[in-house]
Amino acid sequence: MPTKPIVGLHHVTAIASNPQRNLDFYTGVLGLRFVKKTVNFDDPGTYHFYFGDDVGTPGTILTFFPWPHASRGTVGAGEVTHTAFSIPPSSADYWEQRLAATKVPVERTEKRMGETLLTFKDPDGMGIELVGRTEAAELKAPRFSDVPVEHAIRGFFGVTMLQRSLQGTEAALGLLGFRLVAEEGNRSRFSAEGNALGNHLDIVVDPNAGRGRPGAGSVHHIAFRSEDYEDQKKWLANIGQSMSSSPIMERDYFRLIYFREPGGVLFELATDIPGFSIDEPIDTLGETLCVPDWLEPHLAEMTKHLPEVILYKAQKAVLAWGWIRTRVAMCCMPVLRSAMRRLPWCSCMGAAGQPRTSSGWPLSSMCRTLRILRQRLRGTPGTRFPSWHLERRTNRILARLWRRSKPLSARSSRPVSSAIAS
Repeated sequence: MPTKPIVGLHHVTAIASNPQRNLDFYTGVLGLRFVKKTVNFDDPGTYHFYFGDDVGTPGTILTFFPWPHASRGTVGAGEVTHTAFSIPPSSADYWEQRLAATKVPVERTEKRMGETLLTFKDPDGMGIELVGRTEAAELKAPRFSDVPVEHAIRGFFGVTMLQRSLQGTEAALGLLGFRLVAEEGNRSRFSAEGNALGNHLDIVVDPNAGRGRPGAGSVHHIAFRSEDYEDQKKWLANIGQSMSSSPIMERDYFRLIYFREPGGVLFELATDIPGFSIDEPIDTLGETLCVPDWLEPHLAEMTKHLPEVILYKAQKAVLAWGWIRTRVAMCCMPVLRSAMRRLPWCSCMGAAGQPRTSSGWPLSSMCRTLRILRQRLRGTPGTRFPSWHLERRTNRILARLWRRSKPLSARSSRPVSSAIAS
């Protein structure tokens, strides 16, 4: 049955553990936009996070099922080992420095199939690559990212799969319109026609590879693009002739078909329509919990069991001031640590019974200074500057400061952290 060609990936879905950590990494470090906060339609007690460009364009969307306390998965044959994003070729140095600044170990490869790439892992151990490539697609840079537009992630480059043999997977990709275009060692690259985002799939063959174990850091499935509902129905008929598949399933933002290729990787065919703006404005994508109509009556109950997550947004109008805050905070950190180390040995009291540090500094003054510093780090409520990791370090110091200062504040049941927050 004649079908429209598949031009590339629609999205990649993976498993995470800590929801807040996952959200912070992909928005705060990689600069993606949090496009949608919803739930797993098959497991409504779990979030389903969507990250992408400014509007959630197909070919840019990385999604996660964040299961708190999920054990770490192991990569093996029949799985996706790396998810690759496209960046401008001139941006490799910027990203190498940015990742190093946030203490993400990164490995640089100058040439693999003619491209420069950076390889690293997310907090759950999922393999990520940034590949230098000039994209023809129009850039829709995330509006709340602190990554300069000229260095922003463009969307998917593709994925890498590990297989024991090439034949079965090659036949499945051929059915979808992907053809072998390059080989390098045990790596074979298959590409779709055109230059759409996510139109490269690499297969690494290792006959001795063991099977993996799903868990945090594992890719659950990869989804290919289908232009509309009618085209998807035709693809369902074609796929059913050689592989078993699910029926068409509704996911509100797209419709999908699941099918597993012979090598073991779970594939999906998802429609480009209707998109992520059907239930909230583009200006506020990802800021509210959106659920399908059939779950609306249970929304209040679900909210009680879902862990709270906070979306921090960097606003470009105040980024310069954010960097100034970062430098000031870096200078203040040694002072805070020094004061914290001295505090356990404080024993003198002020004339009015006010606890003092060993240097004679009233504890209330220290709390006032710490409160001001934390307000400077936070900036506007709901806004995250490039100093977000320093704010976290400051909060840890505040917690340790309170634990160590308990003997000094025995006269009051009010913790130091409360004094700082007031």
